[in-house]
Amino acid sequence: MATTTEDDQSFITNQSIFTKYQTAADICNRAMEAVIAGCVDGAKVIDLCKLGDKTIEDEAKKVYSNKKGIKKGIAFPTCVSPDSVICHVSPLDGEPDSEITLKTGSLVRIELAAHVDGYIAHSAHTLKVGATKVCMK
Repeated sequence: MATTTEDDQSFITNQSIFTKYQTAADICNRAMEAVIAGCVDGAKVIDLCKLGDKTIEDEAKKVYSNKKGIKKGIAFPTCVSPDSVICHVSPLDGEPDSEITLKTGSLVRIELAAHVDGYIAHSAHTLKVGATKVCMK
């Protein structure tokens, strides 16, 4: 009878791999919630990007902390792209894009990703600044 190793199994049948994907997704969800909450009139895109990245790093430190050699953290930098910018606005301090601020009515696309041991979860969300939830009937 053949024995299987972690490498022989797909992530669906290997609980360890599945859990790493799931943990990375949980980290993404927490970071996304933080960035969404920060998308208000006057918020600077650079501050929202830093918030997303910091949340990912802080949440990643809480998991697998007792296991050496497991890398975890940012898999894709947080991007907050308003209005006519299609994607990937993740400015550094001093860049022209670091001065972009959100306004009420701006359409914003948020994208970020986290990883645990190289297993990546990616998330994106689009919202309108200042919009309220409406129940469709």
